[in-house]
Amino acid sequence: MYKKSIINFTLLLLFFFTGSETLHASWKYYYKKGMIEYNAHLYDYAEENLKKALRLNGQLYQAAAILGDIYMKKNKINKAFDYYERSLQISDNQPETHFKVGAIYEFYYEMESAARHYRRAAELNPGHSMAHLKLVNYYLDRGDRTKADFHFNACYSIGKDKGNELFQKALNAEENRKDKNAESLYRETIEANPAHLDAYIRLSQLYRRRKESRKAVKCLEELLKVRSDYYKAHVQLGELYFSERLSKNRRYYIEKAIASLNRAAALEPKNPEPYILLTDIYRFIGNREMEKRMLQKSLQLEGKSP
Repeated sequence: MYKKSIINFTLLLLFFFTGSETLHASWKYYYKKGMIEYNAHLYDYAEENLKKALRLNGQLYQAAAILGDIYMKKNKINKAFDYYERSLQISDNQPETHFKVGAIYEFYYEMESAARHYRRAAELNPGHSMAHLKLVNYYLDRGDRTKADFHFNACYSIGKDKGNELFQKALNAEENRKDKNAESLYRETIEANPAHLDAYIRLSQLYRRRKESRKAVKCLEELLKVRSDYYKAHVQLGELYFSERLSKNRRYYIEKAIASLNRAAALEPKNPEPYILLTDIYRFIGNREMEKRMLQKSLQLEGKSP
């Protein structure tokens, strides 16, 4: 009886110690398995195993972050947000996770919270071009051009060399009438350097020349998401909204044209160009009073008598 008790106690101790080691190893097993499944796009299986890994090792911030990615792929934004936040609570030193949290806050129009995470992403990784880019319009909207310029220039510098190389190839392709190749290279330029504003303008002009007005408009609208104070984009959008039949709702696009040109006029108050175009629009819609005012303003800026 005594001997049997000693054996049982020894087995209990052995189970306790080896069991704890097995338990410690198991989170690694589930994490590795979950990552293999995630990379194979088996998201349901990955979700299951990464949750097991996180339950066994509560400090496994990597698993929490990947679970956030899985829920984003499943369009479960709130659950993704919860796991990203959990991951950051464990380890704040994750620029990409901060960026993703910022994007979710931006999706819900909570721009102060979004900007806080974008700033943190840029602080942790000064080479995070998209984090810098997201802060440009945030600061422009708040009248802080100095900080907007800082982040815009940081983004531009990160992709400058590769972007300029691709842009020159795009220009050469367009000059040689290889439009499809030029289109692809302009897109590659923007991907390499999303702050390369000339690439957006040239691509929009290429679409316009090919009578692809909707694509030309979309390209300029993408530019303004990068830098909302770019005068040339507002003028060209005003022209396109007015001159091209983008939908059956003509009135809607005329109103957008007027808004774009008024924004251009606010950006360059001494430039007569927006007022000349506004004169044409108001003449077209029969608003004689506004037509007269825009004409007078354009003539005044040109130094001519009304």
